[in-house]
Amino acid sequence: MYENYIALGELATEAIEKEDIRFQLRHKLVSNILGKENTVNSLFSLSLELGLLNQVGVEAKPERQPLYAFFHPTFQEYFSAFYITSKSDLAKNSQTVDWLTSYMYEHHWREIFLLVSEMLEDSSLLLSTMSKGLRLLVKDNSRIQNLLYKIEQKNALSQTIYLDPKKNESSIGPSSKTQATIRSFYCVNRFNYALTNGGSEDRESISRSTQVILKALAPTFSLDKVFATALGFENNSDINPEICIDHILTILLTLALDLYDKLSKKPDFAYTGLLTRVLESYLDDFIQNEILSIGLSTDLIHELEALRNELKDIPTNCDVNCQEWWTSQGKSWGDRLQGALITHRDIGSHIDFTKEDFVLLEKYFRGSALLVECLEKAKDLTVQKKGEIESSILRAD
Repeated sequence: MYENYIALGELATEAIEKEDIRFQLRHKLVSNILGKENTVNSLFSLSLELGLLNQVGVEAKPERQPLYAFFHPTFQEYFSAFYITSKSDLAKNSQTVDWLTSYMYEHHWREIFLLVSEMLEDSSLLLSTMSKGLRLLVKDNSRIQNLLYKIEQKNALSQTIYLDPKKNESSIGPSSKTQATIRSFYCVNRFNYALTNGGSEDRESISRSTQVILKALAPTFSLDKVFATALGFENNSDINPEICIDHILTILLTLALDLYDKLSKKPDFAYTGLLTRVLESYLDDFIQNEILSIGLSTDLIHELEALRNELKDIPTNCDVNCQEWWTSQGKSWGDRLQGALITHRDIGSHIDFTKEDFVLLEKYFRGSALLVECLEKAKDLTVQKKGEIESSILRAD
């Protein structure tokens, strides 16, 4: 049985690694590894009989090879992980680990990495190599290093996500995990619409990856809860005020720039008055939040009050007048808010990312998310080793 599993694992890995149709297996590949069909003791025939493999079609080429697939992609991923952990010494053989980690940025290898991390008796070399690879990936990009440095500065000001660790599981454990969680929050916050100069497609892809990291590090952490707390809708005094302040100010700026952007494309946008009142209301609720206002500088409060008062003066009962105001003064209003955020909170300092930077960032965040998920699956790591790897997550080099 063990030998059969190894052969199926070799087939699964060979297809995932080298085939252009990774989850559909050509007849020639299957017979080369499992033996010819309809021969004595043929694992090929046995796999078909047991339903582990099924013919799913015929290749649309002159050879017209039959195509096979595992009963479910999960079977193929499991057999591949079993093969890799059984045939390779991933605890000591750095060459094999280097081979495996070269695929850590590929979507179709994700489940295999998670399974391997869980199966290994010693995953420290694999996870340390993944961490090192992530650092090397962005080491020479000064703009990305600048971003990570600024995030680390924000992390230094917010040493906790929750003020009472007994209330939330996500803040229990080594401080390295808490700090990695804070860094991931600021990555999520940084790639909000208002704080990036890339296209929406670039931002959305990166934003999804950063949110996976945050969710994996702190499953109970909710951005919606932070938003409600910042506006005084919920009295969650356990959430760090610094995080509430930075998140709500980013949301307010996003709403303002989004409204201005909509009007630049459609000058008669129908909900201009309604969204203006929403923005004014959110800004007022935030300023009036007595708990959070303690963490705001007097200059920032005065600037926010002035911006709020300007919105109050807009005649929102007539959409035309409101639309004219945003068309003529909306950009200036948004620029002032963004300037206040940069000056007083160091949120959204301009970094001129290129298209190539966004591609690299998406790859970096996707790999970081996988590393965090693998850390959660690995049960063999010492607290010290896990803390070392967590300390490297989303850190400037």
